[in-house]
Amino acid sequence: MNNFKFGISIPDVTPNFNTLIKGINYKYFDGIELRGNIFKNSDLPNLLKLYRLRILNLFNLVEPSILSNIDTQPNNVRQELIKLLYSSISNYKEFNIQNFSLDFGLCNTAYKNKPNLVKIEFLRQLYYPIYKSKKHICMPLTIPDNNSENIKNLTDTLKELMLDNFRICINIFPHEIKKKISPDSLFENFIFDLQLIRIIYEPSTGNHLTEALLKFWLDPLIKINFKGSIIICPNVNNLESFEEEVNKTEIIIDKLIN
Repeated sequence: MNNFKFGISIPDVTPNFNTLIKGINYKYFDGIELRGNIFKNSDLPNLLKLYRLRILNLFNLVEPSILSNIDTQPNNVRQELIKLLYSSISNYKEFNIQNFSLDFGLCNTAYKNKPNLVKIEFLRQLYYPIYKSKKHICMPLTIPDNNSENIKNLTDTLKELMLDNFRICINIFPHEIKKKISPDSLFENFIFDLQLIRIIYEPSTGNHLTEALLKFWLDPLIKINFKGSIIICPNVNNLESFEEEVNKTEIIIDKLIN
């Protein structure tokens, strides 16, 4: 098995970060994923050092409903958003954030399959902080929702941006996929642009992460020599369920790497 970097997405179920991450074993997980609204915790940098973890991804620092409509917002609103993102990318070095997942709605087909120039100019204003910090801004693509046109819109936008720090994050909802899908064909579209894989599932509805399911998505990543991170995202609403999913995932990862 390839030397993948695994992360676990932290749910917003308790303000006590020590309780949340103390059971995450660095032997299996390189780091964690946090929502943008819960990461500014004064205890977090020390806890990350204590448990030998890092923040592999910070997502929804700004809500997608806002970012996906920036092309229709007044210029002063766009500039305020630029300041927020610029500051967040440039600062918080103590958190060691690797990636920022931001949904600008770039898969939207409403623009006749042409890159949205307003959004591209907005993103270009973030060139300096992400290049200097060596971090990545990751644009999401959702499976099974997005199709070949959506994929083309996203890859065309990345070509327009022409900066390696802009990458792709694929959000996979494996239990919602009804048609047969080929991960090999999917990942071949993004050999040089893929940074994050997020596997999202809801245990309370009977959908669980299994060794076979994870292996189905990981094997094609080996073929393209994927160097990014795989984030496991159990959709849970209480601490006990989260701890159970962490334990189950560690057992699966142990089987895959040994």
